[in-house]
Amino acid sequence: MHSPDLSGLPDTTESLRLWEFIESEPSLIALETAVYLGRPAVEGIQRQLSSEFPDLMNDNVWRRVAGKIIRRVLEARGYQHEAENVPLRKQEPFKEGSTYTFRN
Repeated sequence: MHSPDLSGLPDTTESLRLWEFIESEPSLIALETAVYLGRPAVEGIQRQLSSEFPDLMNDNVWRRVAGKIIRRVLEARGYQHEAENVPLRKQEPFKEGSTYTFRN
């Protein structure tokens, strides 16, 4: 785990908790699996995010914060943002997300 880049995100303990959750090994495995399958990354952890952060994930602002953190974490691991606003199969709490490809 590297030092979180929280610039431009709400300066709260929730942002840090969200970052740590997204950068945890189980979350990274789920995110990378979704990417490998050509699906939006958030699709891999949306249920876990809802369980771990129910109040935050009911707020559109915090869902966007989660998406920004996912992007920063994946880009730091060598992934490149490919497309945004891709519909998810199960649209709760997220309706859409971004896809990524691995940079060679």
